[in-house]
Amino acid sequence: MRLVCYVLLAGLITAVAPGCVRTFTERDAFAPRPVAFWPEGVRIEPVTFPAERDVTLRGWLVTPLDASDPPLVLYFYGREMTVMAAGRFLTRLARETQARVLCMDYRGYGFSEGEPTFDAVQHDVLKTYDELLPRVNPSGRAVFAFGYSLGTTVATYLASERPLAGVVLQGAITSVDDFAEHLTATIGLSLMRFEPTGAIGQREQPISRIRRVQAPLLVIQGDRDRVTPPRFGRAMFEASPAAEKALIEIPGGEHEGLWSRPDAPWDALRAFIGRHAT
Repeated sequence: MRLVCYVLLAGLITAVAPGCVRTFTERDAFAPRPVAFWPEGVRIEPVTFPAERDVTLRGWLVTPLDASDPPLVLYFYGREMTVMAAGRFLTRLARETQARVLCMDYRGYGFSEGEPTFDAVQHDVLKTYDELLPRVNPSGRAVFAFGYSLGTTVATYLASERPLAGVVLQGAITSVDDFAEHLTATIGLSLMRFEPTGAIGQREQPISRIRRVQAPLLVIQGDRDRVTPPRFGRAMFEASPAAEKALIEIPGGEHEGLWSRPDAPWDALRAFIGRHAT
């Protein structure tokens, strides 16, 4: 029996039994997970931005309390997250790097309106850069893009279309084909075939876009990441033409929880942002 599963660019690890067909649509790539927390040491400002006439995006601008005209980090989270779900990390990121952090919910996520698609996300990130950044970054301080998992596709897209002071990729995704091959091997069913639906497999993939990104690059990954394996990050690192780039692999690190480990690369991240923020 031929078993066909349709897979998008997302961290989808799915067990499929013989005789069962599971179809993934573009909507399955996005699955927000609610959570709440209490921030400390930062100021959080709600940000509202009209992506289109009938679609409003909402997010947070997080500023460390003791910062003076800091650089700006645009953070793009993973598939099952929202601004609230990423909140603890966003506040720590701002404190540790002494940078402001702007994170907007994707369409259909958190408090943002609309339906999430890759075309919509790409439209929104460029409009955010072009129209929202002058409002939240009036002094024109250095702007960085930081993507995690699914968010690495957004960060790479932005970096290939707009100038940035630096790019950080954690748990990078290279392409639909690479991810489908990895998923097949992870599940271990040799008879399975994974195909992207619609135009998702036809669009330009991150591994191609990174070849046009001249901005400094920092790739971070755990060497036990089973969702986005280390070879993806290595491929993105090797494909980058950046004059300055670095690859950090955390021994024993997995897809989640990397920044709460004792050996989390906060020093390297601080140094990267500090070096390119001037």
